[in-house]
Amino acid sequence: LLELDSEFLGARGFEQASDALRAESSTDGRRTRESRLEKVIRRAQMLSGGSTDMILSSTLDARGSQNPTLFAESFSTYQDWAAASLERFRPELACVSFPLFVHCFLKILQLHPEESQARSFFNRWCNDFRLTNYREVQALSTLTGKADLEGDEYARSLLGPNRARFRVSLAKATFELLISFLTTSDLLLLVDLLNTYVSVSVQDRDPDMTIQASNLAAPGPSQPQDERVAWRTLSLPVANPQGEGSTPEDFPSLQHSQSDAPGQAGLLPRTGDQFNSQLLGKCMRHLPPAFPAGGPGAADLTREPRSELADASAPSVLMTTVLNAYQGMTSSQFTRDATRFAASFSDRLVRVWSLGQGQAAGGETAGAREEAGPVELRFHSHSVFSVSWSPEHRHLISGAGDGAICLWDLATAKAVACYRGHACPVWDAQFSPVGHYFVSASFDRTARLWSTDQAQPLRIFAGHYADVTCAAFHPNCNYVITGSTDRTARLWDLQSGKCLRIFAGHLGSIATLSVCPDGRYLATGSDDGTARIWDIPSGEQVALLEEHSAAIHSLDFSADGGTLATGSADCSVRIWDIAGSFGSALARTEEKLRISSTKRFWSKNTPICSVTWTRRNLLLAAGAFDVQHSLS
Repeated sequence: LLELDSEFLGARGFEQASDALRAESSTDGRRTRESRLEKVIRRAQMLSGGSTDMILSSTLDARGSQNPTLFAESFSTYQDWAAASLERFRPELACVSFPLFVHCFLKILQLHPEESQARSFFNRWCNDFRLTNYREVQALSTLTGKADLEGDEYARSLLGPNRARFRVSLAKATFELLISFLTTSDLLLLVDLLNTYVSVSVQDRDPDMTIQASNLAAPGPSQPQDERVAWRTLSLPVANPQGEGSTPEDFPSLQHSQSDAPGQAGLLPRTGDQFNSQLLGKCMRHLPPAFPAGGPGAADLTREPRSELADASAPSVLMTTVLNAYQGMTSSQFTRDATRFAASFSDRLVRVWSLGQGQAAGGETAGAREEAGPVELRFHSHSVFSVSWSPEHRHLISGAGDGAICLWDLATAKAVACYRGHACPVWDAQFSPVGHYFVSASFDRTARLWSTDQAQPLRIFAGHYADVTCAAFHPNCNYVITGSTDRTARLWDLQSGKCLRIFAGHLGSIATLSVCPDGRYLATGSDDGTARIWDIPSGEQVALLEEHSAAIHSLDFSADGGTLATGSADCSVRIWDIAGSFGSALARTEEKLRISSTKRFWSKNTPICSVTWTRRNLLLAAGAFDVQHSLS
């Protein structure tokens, strides 16, 4: 107010009065900005000359850090203030509430030998977090005393020597408001919890108006978001027609760009590294035998299609409905040339249909197989949960509840290899864009990189706090991206096995993901009914798609990367014009857009299981007819 008065007087020509008010405002500002916490530390420093950490610890001890009642009272004060704050700050302040709730509850368990006080605190506040952090609340509900803290896995991850910290992103205005309240209200206990157990990222942007889940960051001194990502895709060399393929020497050594700013071309994959050169070279050597010269369906997948692309924003859609599945179809996938369709079932079978003329699914003519129905592939001893086509469409991999991954030869309709390494069910298995390698995701909380000619995995990607539900390769084959029921997606480097990015923001399990063909953007679909688009170099969310009313089971980018298709359990397929909606805002990752779908296609009673764009932008969708859905 004094600053406004000073500006008013200066504009009217009262210079001396304006200068006096400005000086008074400056003095008052310094006086009010010194919080109670700062006063305590300043006085203690004057007396002891010791370190700030020691002073803060002794101050907290003196103020009741060993009193469990103060933790409950401090958290209650914070919750009342956050609920009464302005609406624009409320969603981000709610993100801070959950880490404080968790550690206040754990502190009360540690300090109070009886269960009653901790249980009373938990029952009072747990319902505020069931929507955004259901799994964590369920884990905390099993803790009844101090003895449980040592045996519970979730508690050990929060309190152990290599503990993980909660990661919270706040706008600068929200952060300043939070610090001002905590210090002026003398909530030193909560300040200590935030300093010890929460990593706060302060960004110069407007406050986020959407509710975000609080997630754990990876333990360790360096954060994944600090690593550089070579996201740019690389045009693959043409396979040698004589069948020799390409060698690692055929790949030039490319230099990294010095900047990954959105306006530049982006970083190139490290083709000069030995691991990547061998990977790409080996893939190219395996491509030629898959294309018999002059044979039916012969094609060169390393060349760009010569035919013109259809308009992805107004697509032709082919919907395939599987009847009599009785809720037993778990996943499905089309080939990119729209000639075959494979689906996995809970009856331990993989079934393959032929959609085009000529060759049928098992190598016979389509006419000969028409009356016999689909080709049935039998090997697994438990329900099959995923299928994935190789790039040349001659082979198929499947992951099942028995922990095995099976490689099928469609020419003979037989299993040619079985890969065992997971100790739990395999939820997803996906081929790399150039074949030969594939990645698996499992209930054992790991994803694994495999080579078709080796029985053991080449890499194990461990870091998720719950089972890994889906996985996919980056288009340049340098990275693998995984999604999990811990509500995060992670980007892994194939060479080092390190986690380079954590994409956190969904309120439910991540069920599907897809990477834009140019390698820059990642789309994730969740059980919370939303899809989110992320900028891979920065790890930031850039768009929110929230029109579906049920879980999103599948999504896929068009061939040109400008359109996204999503399929949901609400029996709809929706088309999103990504390129047109983003416009120039794509370059500003701090701006989160809400995109509206441009096209909507509804099935009567068929929840959508998969959506796939062909190379010419024909959209393929599939699902199993749901009798119970039709009756409701």
